[in-house]
Amino acid sequence: METTINVAELVKEIQELRLKVANLEQGLKNAEMSISNINNNTKPDPVTTNPDSPAKVPLKSNDNDNDNNSTESISISVISDKSPTKPENALQSNKTDNLPLVDDTPVNENNNSNKNIQKKKITKKISTESWIGKILMGALASLLVFIALITFAKILLPYLTDTMKIILMFITSFALTGTGFFFSKKKPENTFFKALLACGSVCIYLTILVTSIYFKAVSSLVMYILLALWAVLIIFLKKDKNDWLFFSIGNIGYFVSIIFMAGLRDVSLIIPMLIYVVIISIVYQITYWKNKYQRYAQIVINDISLFIFLVITSSLFKLTSLKKVIIVEVVTIVFSFIGFIFYAFIEFFSHKKEHFVISLINTGVFFATFFSPYLLDLRIDIPIILSIIVIIIPAIVYEIITIYWRSKKIAEIETIIGLGFSALLFYIVALILCINKYFIFYSGIILIVYSLIAVYGIVEKDILYKIQGWILVCICMFTGKALVSNMSFTIVAAIIILLSFIIERVVLNNSELFKIVNYFLLLVWIIVIGVQVYIEKRIVNSKTDENIYIIVIYGILAFINVLMILTKFYKTNNKNKEKNQIHIVLDILNLIFMIFGVHMVYALMQYDSAERMVHDTLFKTLYMIIVYILACVNLPLKDKGTSKRYLYTSIKFAFLLCYSLVIFKAPRFIISICMIAYSVVCVALGFRNRTKGKMLRIFGLVTTLIFVVKFIIIDIGFDSSIMKALSYFISGILCFGISAIYNYFEKKGKNNKDTDEEIDEINLNDEIDEINRNAN
Repeated sequence: METTINVAELVKEIQELRLKVANLEQGLKNAEMSISNINNNTKPDPVTTNPDSPAKVPLKSNDNDNDNNSTESISISVISDKSPTKPENALQSNKTDNLPLVDDTPVNENNNSNKNIQKKKITKKISTESWIGKILMGALASLLVFIALITFAKILLPYLTDTMKIILMFITSFALTGTGFFFSKKKPENTFFKALLACGSVCIYLTILVTSIYFKAVSSLVMYILLALWAVLIIFLKKDKNDWLFFSIGNIGYFVSIIFMAGLRDVSLIIPMLIYVVIISIVYQITYWKNKYQRYAQIVINDISLFIFLVITSSLFKLTSLKKVIIVEVVTIVFSFIGFIFYAFIEFFSHKKEHFVISLINTGVFFATFFSPYLLDLRIDIPIILSIIVIIIPAIVYEIITIYWRSKKIAEIETIIGLGFSALLFYIVALILCINKYFIFYSGIILIVYSLIAVYGIVEKDILYKIQGWILVCICMFTGKALVSNMSFTIVAAIIILLSFIIERVVLNNSELFKIVNYFLLLVWIIVIGVQVYIEKRIVNSKTDENIYIIVIYGILAFINVLMILTKFYKTNNKNKEKNQIHIVLDILNLIFMIFGVHMVYALMQYDSAERMVHDTLFKTLYMIIVYILACVNLPLKDKGTSKRYLYTSIKFAFLLCYSLVIFKAPRFIISICMIAYSVVCVALGFRNRTKGKMLRIFGLVTTLIFVVKFIIIDIGFDSSIMKALSYFISGILCFGISAIYNYFEKKGKNNKDTDEEIDEINLNDEIDEINRNAN
């Protein structure tokens, strides 16, 4: 009875331990599955169990008599064994048996995932080491083996005949290739055998070249047939689409074989060699098509190889067999044009940068090949119309493609490059038409056609096409003016500029840059027309005719400047502009025109002929009237100008006055007294508007000080005269006048309770006036 009680308690403890173990197992299982789900970026599911693992149900205690009897029988069997440790061992065995059942699958999955992650990390960490150990060492081994073979051959060469040397080279090359091929197939992971295979294939290639070029054992035709078979062998040895080793070997051999064609002397071999180049190009292109980078590289290699073959054949046989050279040129043109068409139309709309580059390369090779008769001096006349068609087709294609890209709002950089390239092609077409004096150019039709590009940019509100169109029109205008000088061309160009000027000023009025550019173009083209009219209609080469031409052109330019200022050309629809650049440009040109007018008056005074006096007086009068109008047109009247406008106007008149006195050779003291008098006027006008005129008053004071110092230091002298004394006296009176003006207005300002704060409001008032002018 005592034994039974002990066994029952022991069984109860066993059941409780099993429950605890089961709970621990379930917790471990949930934790492991959560870790596994986190690694797999999935939501953990603590309830899910592994279906492959066996069911694990913990033993539960029952209070029925049957279970007690069973426990008693178990206890009896345990006691009968007389082994007090067996129940403990049995418990341990149950624990060890049950734990794997619960944890087997999840633990293994977690371990496998961790191992995979560790393998990836290890692979990344040792990739450089692996590359050096496997690939670089294998390549160096192949190089050393190759050098060893050359060394052995050098030792044995004196004892062998040419036939034995050739046979030995072929045997050695094929032995290396076969050994490398056999072991690389057996152990593909070992890069040493792959390097050995590459070494053997290169040896075969060199053996073929040496057999033909050095030993003269076979003809050039047989050599290139063997090289074609070697190229097929390289394709066969290629392991997969990412195999760059044999891609490089095959193309290097292909390229070198083309270079060796420079040694050809037999005209009959041109066509067979061309067939060799074409076949290898096609076969390699098909073979390496699956890898996109190898495909792109192969296209470039084929184009360059064909062009080099054309250069070699034309340099060797252009005098003896020009027809065969033309055949080579046609084949090269076809290859490059197919590449251009394929990547421009079939794949170009998918917008891949690689396609864009390949298309440009094919286009470049296409142009270089087509115009090779001029580049290589082949004495072939290419029809002008055909040349224009060949150039205009790619230009139109790139223009259409860039329009498509702009509509989809993709490929911004490629679009700019494409527009630049197409613009270059359009200009080349225009240059060909200009040089050959075609009607479509000297009549001005080409300008109308190219201006449609700018019109498209205006309609679609695309500034790139607007810029491209106007650049083309401007370049063609000046090119035609330099090479054609046809009046119809000049008139059409003038009409286009005038229409553009009106559109930018009246219709659009949204871009300061385009308004300034059109304004300058208009001025330049007026000068161009004037020069052309003067040259064509010059009857008597006299100075009078030249002065008439100059004053008419000057008057037109000055009138346009006055008109632009009065019609507020500087205003745009863009309200966000803080600084108006057009106004500054108009003011600068206004000043330049005034200086030019004064200079022309000075130039007319250099002629002392009595016959020209009447004409010169008339011209001087006209020039002074124009200068006066230009000087007065942008005065800040009715207090609408800012302080900066006041300052600009004062500087302008000061410069004009001083320059006029200098060119009319006035005495120095007269210049000084005139400038001091002008300074007094500036100070007086500055007090008219105390806020905006502050800078004008400061300018007057500074100018007065400068010329007073000039009076004392430069103009004073030992020679005395009534005029000098009078000038000093007048200058002193003027300075007293400035002092009196300041005293008067200061007193008036105190009576009216004006303060310095009112004067310091200049910046605020200027900003308000600027806003009001923009609003108007």
